[in-house]
Amino acid sequence: MWFGVYVLWLTAFPMSGVLLSPGARLSWFALPHALALLALGRWMAPQTLHRLLPLSTLATALGTVLYAFGGLEASAGGAVAALLALLGLVAAPLSVQVGVSLGGARWPVAAAALGLCLGNMGSVLLEHVPASDVGKLSVLACLLPGVLRLRPGTPLVLPESAPMPLWRFLPFVALFQVVSGLMYGQLWPGVRAQIVWPGVELLAYVAGVLAAARFVGRHALRCVLAAVGLAVASFTAHHAASGWAGQHLSLFSMLAAAGIVDLVLLSEILARDNRIRAYGYAVGVMVLGIALGEALARGLQGRTALSVALLALVLLNLATVALFLQRHVPRRDAVMPVPTTETIARGEGPPLPALPARIAHRLSEQEQRVLQAVLQDQPYRVIAQGIGVSESSVKTYMQRIYRKLGVYRRGQLADLMTDSREGTEQAPSFRTRSGSSSDGPVNP
Repeated sequence: MWFGVYVLWLTAFPMSGVLLSPGARLSWFALPHALALLALGRWMAPQTLHRLLPLSTLATALGTVLYAFGGLEASAGGAVAALLALLGLVAAPLSVQVGVSLGGARWPVAAAALGLCLGNMGSVLLEHVPASDVGKLSVLACLLPGVLRLRPGTPLVLPESAPMPLWRFLPFVALFQVVSGLMYGQLWPGVRAQIVWPGVELLAYVAGVLAAARFVGRHALRCVLAAVGLAVASFTAHHAASGWAGQHLSLFSMLAAAGIVDLVLLSEILARDNRIRAYGYAVGVMVLGIALGEALARGLQGRTALSVALLALVLLNLATVALFLQRHVPRRDAVMPVPTTETIARGEGPPLPALPARIAHRLSEQEQRVLQAVLQDQPYRVIAQGIGVSESSVKTYMQRIYRKLGVYRRGQLADLMTDSREGTEQAPSFRTRSGSSSDGPVNP
């Protein structure tokens, strides 16, 4: 819920929301906010974040109220730029807190999707509430202190153990958000002048989030490629269908693509143990990309729509190339073969951890090497490369190991190793069950 409240504040106000005065620029808030997020990701400790959270929340709420009573009338003044820049700085710890708190949810990715949807739907409804902008901003300011309820018991930082470094995904995010900001800056003025129901464009963003929520857990790359396809469709619609329909379809496609990428990025953040660092770096890069895209759109005013679309397509292609180049960068463990008896004897690798004698004598030498690598969390592909066999052969070895040891899950293997080393339990019966070549499904 509180993540949704923060998203509502962000989308309705400082990030080019309906409550941001026409003369105010997104970059006044976004650039300081992005830099602050990157700094927090690099240096913030969880204890410091807990101490800063009340101050950050109250300062953000106070800055929102000050803008409501002063910034709406002097939107082009330097004081407003300074106030938005200050808001970008003080809101950064609040942003990190609501982001990392998603990791404490029962279904973190679903909670992230729900927060994105509630925040954007709330922004649509807020635009149609019959009240003044001062009143709406004051309500948002009053909602923000509720985030302080997230403090107790929220898991923040654990030892870093992410399987894929997040920086490999960030070049794509940066370039894609530049394209998103560029296209939004180019399309929104024309759509705003013709739109029938203000705020309806955010429904496309919500649709993108909901579509990604269904597949992001197993098919994150496909979701990203779908977002790229929607972005390309946005350019096509902008030129193939002229007038009202073309502009609306183009904007809706771009916002749906942005919704998909945002949820994929949050899912990548939540897959990390060090969520403070992941959130600070990832969201900082995302906001920086949006700000640069908006500035680029402002600098290209007066240029033909075709030239802008060509530039956006070039950037989008660079983003896609960056994604696949990073995807094919070999993982550090992929170039470290599993040490064997021969390589250890030649001094080419570290010694393998010894298996308990009661387990080792029941397995062949090759099965012992496979088991030792599995217990070190080596993927089957890497194990196969290290011992010079196919991946299917590694799976066959694992089936034999499960059958010989009388277990059928990798977690039970770890428990069996612990029990055997500590000698706290009697050795289990290792009789092979009859009638089946395997005790159960192999957990890859």
